[in-house]
Amino acid sequence: MLRGGLLVVIVCFTESCFAGEGYVKQTIDKQLAQLEDLWTAGKTEEYCAQGAAVVRDLITAKGDAGSISTSAMLLKSFSDKEFAVRGSGIGVLSETYDLAVYIANNDKARGLERQKNDALLTEYLGHIRREQIRNFSRLKVLANITPSGVPGGQGVTSGMDPNGISDPVVRSNYLMAIKQNHQNALTNERQSSLKIVEQVSGPIVQHMISTIGQGDVPSTLVTKWLDSGDFNDQEQKEVKEIVDRTGFK
Repeated sequence: MLRGGLLVVIVCFTESCFAGEGYVKQTIDKQLAQLEDLWTAGKTEEYCAQGAAVVRDLITAKGDAGSISTSAMLLKSFSDKEFAVRGSGIGVLSETYDLAVYIANNDKARGLERQKNDALLTEYLGHIRREQIRNFSRLKVLANITPSGVPGGQGVTSGMDPNGISDPVVRSNYLMAIKQNHQNALTNERQSSLKIVEQVSGPIVQHMISTIGQGDVPSTLVTKWLDSGDFNDQEQKEVKEIVDRTGFK
């Protein structure tokens, strides 16, 4: 699956592909335990691949309370790990987006349970927004590092094997240039993906507005959500309009 330049490998597990709603109740604990084992073992790529399959199965459920609560738990776990490996080119950013949208659009909880989901969703949105680089311009990325990009790089040909460079200083500079070029590519990809994922703000704002509309939400809690999600002026205006109609505790 390719979403916003982010490639995610989808793995289909026999027990989970067609089991539908029963899968959520019967196998999710086992799958989550397997995920944690993969993460603990440092198998990040396998973790992301299996995590994608679990998310796909969850969001095909019909918005029942069990699937929503499990999705919230998985979003929290994924978010913590996603931001731990950011910039590595490996992650579950698109899966966190799918989970957040699923929760925001299908959550039928009320009271404290729904408020916990608002706290989770706004915290997630804030993470996304704070990682974005304001007014970001794409960094230069070369297909191959050229001698002009390597200090003292006389005799270095484009794309050559670093082991073929006898001068240790030039070789070190060449390797550093390759590393920087790779990091520029990862940064471009990450910022592009974050910009797409940040569109989750719409469903999250509407979820929060719906929660406030139910009443019994303390003003301190709403203020905390606004700060946590780094809400912009327009979003704060939308929220405050519903607050004015509903009233604070």
